[in-house]
Amino acid sequence: MALVECHECSGQLSTEAKSCPNCGASNRSSKKVSRVRHVLGVVVLAILLYLVFTHEGRGPPPSCESSALEETFEASSVAKENHLTVVDVVKRIDRSKGFEVKDRICEVTFRLSNTKELTYVFTFEIRNEGGYIIKARPK
Repeated sequence: MALVECHECSGQLSTEAKSCPNCGASNRSSKKVSRVRHVLGVVVLAILLYLVFTHEGRGPPPSCESSALEETFEASSVAKENHLTVVDVVKRIDRSKGFEVKDRICEVTFRLSNTKELTYVFTFEIRNEGGYIIKARPK
């Protein structure tokens, strides 16, 4: 608790007092301390929310049932160079070996626009800056 000078009567009052005990004027430093505490509380809350949503807000990597796997294949250099698109998904197998993102493995067989079927294995990695990377390789 610090003492400050009253802006009205120049008497001494605590920074925690709402008004001057001598003249009754409102304590401006009390409002400043209150505002600083309020702003500091908002900043701390914002940081905590950012940390929580950075960890969880981007969501988990897609499951083996997700259309993101087809999109990943169609965005690959193999598909682009050969003008291939996914016509249908023939089979999806979850070969995950655990509950961690790095343990998730999806095997997907696509029927392609050239009427061939290709099976790809998809794995996932967490990025340091948040989110994840899907990697695909032919089986």
